[in-house]
Amino acid sequence: MRDRNWAFRHLSTAQRVLGWIAFDRFEERVKVFKAEYPDDTPEERAIRVAADSAPKGARHPEVYAQNALQAAANAYALAYAYAWLYSPRSRTFGSLEKELYRRVRKFNRSELDALNSHLAQVRFDFPVLTESILPVLSRFFDEFFGPGLEGTHGDL
Repeated sequence: MRDRNWAFRHLSTAQRVLGWIAFDRFEERVKVFKAEYPDDTPEERAIRVAADSAPKGARHPEVYAQNALQAAANAYALAYAYAWLYSPRSRTFGSLEKELYRRVRKFNRSELDALNSHLAQVRFDFPVLTESILPVLSRFFDEFFGPGLEGTHGDL
């Protein structure tokens, strides 16, 4: 290994890829609901997506919508953290935010609220991120989607 910065840069990239995979799984699960229940209103679909989490002991929990959103929240928070360790002024932040915005701009309000609550859970799963990384994600969400999501982003 060349040095720690090299490792942090590539760990950030690896977490970004895991985030892509998780968002793809979430989007596929939403497509399944649209195909299975074509007559659902957006509100009914939002209820289905919100309730779609893996039962205890499921063989592949990552295919459920809420589990995929949790995995995406974890991956993007860790991608930010590794990018921060690489360099607090890294250009990676801009590209991460651009990708995250591209993914979540299609979300409805309940999906944004769910992602926000999963990001809040990251605070408990990775307490070291609370002071440096989660405020950056909080500002990102406040700038693009407004502070009106469930819970406030300041609480991240």
